[in-house]
Amino acid sequence: MLKQLLLETQASIDNRKEMRKIVQELYSKPESVHELAGKLDDFQGLRLPAKSQSSTGNPTSGN
Repeated sequence: MLKQLLLETQASIDNRKEMRKIVQELYSKPESVHELAGKLDDFQGLRLPAKSQSSTGNPTSGN
């Protein structure tokens, strides 16, 4: 599921000119990445819920 999310994110970045520009700017300016990381510190405590035991692994099953 994580792999699918990463592939969808990559496709979204590739297909949107303005998003691709933002990502290129972040990679060209390491200080921008550090600044962005500092802004994300408030969200460190957030976690994805653990997979439940009753889950079948099929995201379209309606669980």
